[in-house]
Amino acid sequence: MARGIMLPSCFAALVMAACFLLHGVHGNGGIVLVPSGSVSLVSGRNVTGFLSCDPPPTEDVVVDMALTSRGGESEHNFPIISPNRVRILAGTKSASFSVLGRGEGRYYVQYQVTVNLNYHVKHAESVIMVMNANDGWGGIQFQIGLNMAVFGAGLAFFLWRRLCPRLRLPFWSSHPVGLFEKINYDQLPPGKFQSKYGVALLHGSSLGDRARRFVSLPCDGKDIIEIAGLDAALSMRLHVDMGHLFLILTVFSCGMDDASDPYLDLSFQETTIGNVPLQSHWYWGHVAMTYITALCVLKLLQRQLDVGKRVNIDSTRAIGHRSVLINSGLPKDMNSFQLRQKLASFLSPDDIKATVVIHDLQALYRILDQRVTLRNEYNRLITTNAQSISGTLPGCVRWCPGDICCPSAPLLAVSYARCLPCRSLCCPSAAADRGTVQYSPEHSGGRDIQAILAHALPRDRRRADWIQHELESFPS
Repeated sequence: MARGIMLPSCFAALVMAACFLLHGVHGNGGIVLVPSGSVSLVSGRNVTGFLSCDPPPTEDVVVDMALTSRGGESEHNFPIISPNRVRILAGTKSASFSVLGRGEGRYYVQYQVTVNLNYHVKHAESVIMVMNANDGWGGIQFQIGLNMAVFGAGLAFFLWRRLCPRLRLPFWSSHPVGLFEKINYDQLPPGKFQSKYGVALLHGSSLGDRARRFVSLPCDGKDIIEIAGLDAALSMRLHVDMGHLFLILTVFSCGMDDASDPYLDLSFQETTIGNVPLQSHWYWGHVAMTYITALCVLKLLQRQLDVGKRVNIDSTRAIGHRSVLINSGLPKDMNSFQLRQKLASFLSPDDIKATVVIHDLQALYRILDQRVTLRNEYNRLITTNAQSISGTLPGCVRWCPGDICCPSAPLLAVSYARCLPCRSLCCPSAAADRGTVQYSPEHSGGRDIQAILAHALPRDRRRADWIQHELESFPS
């Protein structure tokens, strides 16, 4: 009997709990969606915010907002929220409020439901950033003026160097030739020099003529490739295409204006997609700009690929799939013209587009470095013996003979076995009788060097003779 009474009681409790849950769902329970994250606005301007309920309430919902500052800003600088008690009427889904920025700072907004407590806010706090319209710069006018001043100063400098190349200033010496003007090192006749370098170097009768030639000259043409190289031509073409890309993106950005947008005056809000207000048409403008930017970048990459293929074909000095590289076997005195004549003797002249003789200078640089090393060693050897004869040899060189950085152990052992350091220190009279001997690499002649080596050690004389023989020999 007790078991039969217990079952209806449990069933009744479950029914009451289900009714309570259904009443909570179909009644006034739900979530109030409030702004989250941070919102930025300019001082003196306002921004509109929205509060919405999910699901729509059957009774009015009132949300209070409290402003605080954790940076010590004065309450007179707090933004003005109007209305501060936002009421979402029964049967409606949302209500709006406006925020007017006054003083710069970072402010925090706390949200709390005060009427119809069956609803609760989704986020308890958000941030309002108020900043100056000209923050960091003196406005767009200052930026434009600065850029124009820098451009004008650079243009005036180039014009001065072009019109007055011989003018000397206390802080700036004169230039031997005009700016962008090639010196005739090859001693070519004026007509041939003009025909060879005139187009590429923009020689003209006046500055206007030179400016017109400069504008019409392609930055990746054959003349630029011939003088500046392949990398310079590709770099300049990339900069030009990037300028065109940013110009196109700027035009599309200015064309995003929507006259029907109620948030048109909030220009600061539309700079980034993260600050676009809710229910604003500007969001789709940012989405469209994303696709436009992606397409422009892909077009830029395709453009650079096509330019690279064309420039490699125009570059006669670059070795490509249609080039023949002769690695060895050419006489050292053969030039490009002689090689072209030699090839034309057994090939069709139309098949030869260009011939270029490239001399490998790596061996020359290695020989020059070796000659500099030997010359320094020779000068140090003669100078050390001259100071040893005169008795002016420094103590560090007397007690540690040999190289400057790391004297060799065998050289030290031989020097001390012959008592050379002690002999030069204990016998100053012999050195004084010989007189003071001076050696200068620029002014001393062969007779002075022979006089110094006459009193040197045999090993030093042999080393000096070998170095002199190497310096006088012609590199093969």
